[in-house]
Amino acid sequence: MNWNISKKSLYQFAITLLALIVFIASSIGLFVIFSQENILQFSTSKSKSSTQNSSSSLSEIDAANLPTSGKYTDYKTFDIKSESAKVPNPKIILFFSSSECLSCKSLERDIEREVNLIPFNVFILRVDTLQNKELADKYQVLLPNTFVQINQNQKELRKWDYSYNFVDLIKEINKLN
Repeated sequence: MNWNISKKSLYQFAITLLALIVFIASSIGLFVIFSQENILQFSTSKSKSSTQNSSSSLSEIDAANLPTSGKYTDYKTFDIKSESAKVPNPKIILFFSSSECLSCKSLERDIEREVNLIPFNVFILRVDTLQNKELADKYQVLLPNTFVQINQNQKELRKWDYSYNFVDLIKEINKLN
């Protein structure tokens, strides 16, 4: 086979290939951007539809005053009843930790750094198991790095203990009712 390829046709092929690569890369970039917007719209519409089942609806709550992200704070300083009444379908999570628990400290740093990514209706309340032994006993928490979802009346709804990083925690939060 004789491959007589001129420099001009090789140059044209390279330019065409480069244009194709740029086109594919920009298409992927646009797909990612619009997919994330659709996910955001879906999660917003999902949270709006779930408010129909909750005790308070968006019409009862001033939507302009809704927080843009959830809260991460200490259990002892948080008023569960009043704060959870401010958002539709609140999800209250007790994060049992200990100053001696290295994975707890690491997760606490992650949560503090990424607090703006916590959904607006989620409250993560830090509970020191050493200072709140009676609360740990109430929810039968045996080890730090345990999470307990409760309702506004502090009734246990769900418990898990395998979220060791922020991504795992958000995955579990997204599973909550």
